Amino acid sequence: MQEQGLHKHTYPYKYPVGVRREMKHAEDKDSMPIQPLMPIRLSGIAFEALLDSGATHILIPRRIANMLELKLGDMSEGTSASGRFPQFNTNVNLSVGIGPKCDEMGTVEATVPENENLDIPILIGQEPVFERYKVTFERYKHKFQLVPKED
Repeated sequence: MQEQGLHKHTYPYKYPVGVRREMKHAEDKDSMPIQPLMPIRLSGIAFEALLDSGATHILIPRRIANMLELKLGDMSEGTSASGRFPQFNTNVNLSVGIGPKCDEMGTVEATVPENENLDIPILIGQEPVFERYKVTFERYKHKFQLVPKED
């Protein structure tokens, strides 16, 4: 799949359209986990990310960071369900949503795993999304919802 404006780069979504459609129309939705996939833009390029309530920050796979030519900063140690891993700190311009519902969040902190071979999607953690939105997971409806917080 070739995104507009990506030149020669491609980004295979972690969950292909067919899988997402199958999950959405599955007869036994209770057996399927909620896949909170959301449209985002990183540095102006459209992607799909997995909203991860267990993550603190945004995690960008190394291949995507390389494609976006992000400047990788200091190393730190990340932690996941699989254990600890070395990661780079970086900043990226983030937009959440599409069209008139697009929310420009500006430049935000992100991390990039050192390992280029990890098969992971872009993960959107609690900062900054959970700070700006009320996030509701409704398993019985098999959906999730982001509602802007009122000041």
